[in-house]
Amino acid sequence: MMVATAIRSPLLGGGKGVKSLAARCKEPCAKPNFCVVKILKGGHRPSDSPLHMEYPMKQNPADQIEQWPIDRLSPYARNARTHSEEQIEQLAASIKKWGWTVPILVDSEGQIIAGHGRILAAKKLGLEDIPVVIAHGWTDEQKRMYVLADNKLALNAGWDQDLLRCELSDLRAVTDLDLTGFSPLEVGALLGLNPPTQKSTTKEVNPDEFEMEHKCPKCGFEFDD
Repeated sequence: MMVATAIRSPLLGGGKGVKSLAARCKEPCAKPNFCVVKILKGGHRPSDSPLHMEYPMKQNPADQIEQWPIDRLSPYARNARTHSEEQIEQLAASIKKWGWTVPILVDSEGQIIAGHGRILAAKKLGLEDIPVVIAHGWTDEQKRMYVLADNKLALNAGWDQDLLRCELSDLRAVTDLDLTGFSPLEVGALLGLNPPTQKSTTKEVNPDEFEMEHKCPKCGFEFDD
């Protein structure tokens, strides 16, 4: 059985793509310049696969970073992601510690596509200019989809609990963990530092164990004086 992958995509450099095992798809491809094909016993990846979709940008937005006045940017009115005051404080502390590591993604009109929380943090810090990357040529649908994807795809990741405990334990010995985003309660739970919770000593009362003096003839409710 031959298993091979042939990839042709402008995202992989100049539209020339990557050859893998010199494999070729035997079936004609409807999108030859935007194709990810898996050959398995002569099979063809379904055209509705996410890997077979046309990508919206003619160039990567991150290819060029610009500095824009913060007042030039406007939030997306239907951004469903929320940012608590506590999280904005955390983002501001992160920017203050490490500077800008992820530019704001905007369209050519300055509407924010990704980075609403970082903008709120930048305003809290009193910053006047911020780095942006521009999504040239994106349709309204593509921008709205990415507003959701940018937030949800990150949430779909998980943690290797053993490695996470090792990292937190090592870092806790030399520095404050507040900038990691983990609360002291979360760190304590992961490292086994939180005191054990006490079991409730409250005993549930069984009404059948008590006899009441009076009983309502209509509803049957029993009660004492």
